[in-house]
Amino acid sequence: MAADWIASDKLEKAVGDKWGNDAKIAISHVIEDDTPEDDALAEWTIMGDHAIAKFKVEGVDPLLLVQVDGKWKIDVPGYVASYGGPAEVPATRRYMKAYTSMLKRTYKELTQKQAFATVDDLTTYLKAEIAKVDAEDDKKTGN
Repeated sequence: MAADWIASDKLEKAVGDKWGNDAKIAISHVIEDDTPEDDALAEWTIMGDHAIAKFKVEGVDPLLLVQVDGKWKIDVPGYVASYGGPAEVPATRRYMKAYTSMLKRTYKELTQKQAFATVDDLTTYLKAEIAKVDAEDDKKTGN
């Protein structure tokens, strides 16, 4: 989970540096990540020691938090349950690893090879790469 978030943040920052905040937000949504603007508009539900932020952006998963010793932290068991329980952890981990690798490759293409002339070029590329990761995952999981 953390590796995915770090890879997403690096790519988003590079996009923002190259094309500005609107492009950064657009790419964040392509890779199904939330932005501070999305966080501000999220619908929050707090139930005792658990909280859920539901985002208004299609494809962005809810943020699950749990309060431990008065501090809000990522609710890892909540995510495990949301992905189908412990039996699905290996498949979820495999998918996240492939997705993170794709984000890292894209970051290198953007920053080292200057492979994308416009944010639209990057968007097209990312959508195709995400589709490949999803298709490969579908083959492995039989979906």
